[in-house]
Order: sequence, then structure tokens, then C-alpha cells
Amino acid sequence: MNNFKSLQKIRTFGIFTLILITGVGGYLHIGPFDLKVALKVEDILHMLGIFAVLSLFQERAIEVFLSLWRSAKADALDFEVNRAAEIKSTVQPADPAWAERVTALETATKNRMEYRIESRHIALVSSVILGAIISALGVQGLHQLLNTSDMTPNQQKVFTLYDILITTGILAGGSEGINKLTKMVESLVQATSNKAKLNTLSF
Repeated sequence: MNNFKSLQKIRTFGIFTLILITGVGGYLHIGPFDLKVALKVEDILHMLGIFAVLSLFQERAIEVFLSLWRSAKADALDFEVNRAAEIKSTVQPADPAWAERVTALETATKNRMEYRIESRHIALVSSVILGAIISALGVQGLHQLLNTSDMTPNQQKVFTLYDILITTGILAGGSEGINKLTKMVESLVQATSNKAKLNTLSF
């Protein structure tokens, strides 16, 4: 039931956002612009390479700060789990204290898991914030690939906002995600090249 309510909230938010964006586009009279731009694969891969390096810097910085902030308690929780496991190993299932020992181990394990989930959430939020900052400062991917000189001022404002959001998501996704995206681009280019060769041979 709770999952259904969560899905309903997500759908409602998505529909509201879509209506809002569509309304803003209509209010600002934002029309289409020419997308006939010669994109070079080298430029895309170069951009993704820069993003991967920036993302690595972010990941390492966040890892260091989180370690300074939360590693002590994480070690303490690990110790509690190990201690509870050792105590549990000293009793048998038939022992009256067995249930209590099992509960203690489950509680300690749950506390450690919740703390790790919280740490991952903090790391993700930190990545999003750092990615948004660097993107807002001008490190934006789509502006490097598309010519925006023919856009109207309103188009450029909306496009810049969209570029910041997209670039933030890419940087926050981590270097591993960027490497996967790079491989996808290379695979797409290879598939397109092979298809073009087949079409040429067919003539």
C-alpha cells in the first residue's frame, strides 16, 4: 500500500512537472532551432574524458571527507556486529539465551546497514551539489556539442538550465557511469559505421 502511494506521488509529480515545463515553453513562445550540426565523435569522447576526470576528483574528495566524518562510528558498528556474532557463537540453539543473542546480532547488523545506507545517501547528495556547482560555473556538456548562437534569449536561458541539470546528473553519476556512457557512444558509432559500409556495399 505504501509503495502504491509512493508511485502515485511520483506520477503526480512527473505530470505536474511536464505540464509546468510545457506551460513555460508556451508562455515564453519558445520555438525550434536548427539542430543540423556536424558533431564529431572525438569532441564527444574528449568531453566525456574531462567529465570522467572531474568526477574522479569529486569521488575522491567526498570519500576523504566522509571518512573523516563517519569512519569512526562505522568502525564502532563493525565492532558491535563482530562482538555480537562472537557472543552468539558461544551459545547453542537450545540455550535459553539463544534468542536474545540472535536478536542482538540482528540489531547490530541492521544498525550498521542503516548507517552505510545513510553514508551512501550523503555521498550521492554531495556529488549532486558539487556537480551542480561546477556545472553552474560553466562546465556544461551540451553547450560544447551544439551551436546555440541562433537561439533566442529565452531559448538560451532554458537550454542553459537544462544543460546544467544534465551535466550535474552525469557528474554525480560517477566516473564508472561516464565510462559506460563512453563505451555506449563508441558502440553506437561502430554500429553506425558498419551499417554505412553495408549500405555502400549493397550498391
